[in-house]
Amino acid sequence: MKTVKKLLVMAMLASTFLGYANDNASNSENTNYDNPKVLVSVKDDSGNIVYLSPVKQKGDIKTLFDYSLLENGLYTLEVENDYLVEMQSFKVFENTVEFVENSKQTIYKPVFKKEDAKILISKVGLDSKKMKVEIYYENELIHSETVSSENPILKRVYQLDIREKGNYYAVMTSNGRVYKEKFKL
Repeated sequence: MKTVKKLLVMAMLASTFLGYANDNASNSENTNYDNPKVLVSVKDDSGNIVYLSPVKQKGDIKTLFDYSLLENGLYTLEVENDYLVEMQSFKVFENTVEFVENSKQTIYKPVFKKEDAKILISKVGLDSKKMKVEIYYENELIHSETVSSENPILKRVYQLDIREKGNYYAVMTSNGRVYKEKFKL
């Protein structure tokens, strides 16, 4: 019976995330992008990564990880691409895996873009009410702001001094995660 349960759980996991590995899939429930870089990780209840692997082609998700190797406990499965992170908690007890109801969460990543001497930053903030933005020039902080808004979409344009050629980078902190993008002017 345990073997049947394991196979059913693995089949469910494979079918849930198969859309992420298929570049040509079009399913409105899954977010698919043109050739996304998809990363799958499993974290224990302390936040330690116990498994991390990129998904490169259709079918990889079926053999990514043997969940029966996990000790009893609570874990989080994260599927991350260029635009978002989807998380789902699950419990392992005596080699059976059970997903925790209502634990699915989506975190939207910020989008950074450089146009001429401007840095454009946007982020869907449905998952966070507070976001911190920092801009550095040659490793020196030149701008910092904390944005807390009722508007769920952050849109910012930062004008850089065109005479200050060199290396810039923007950092956004949101939901306890840090996102960084480098620019050259």
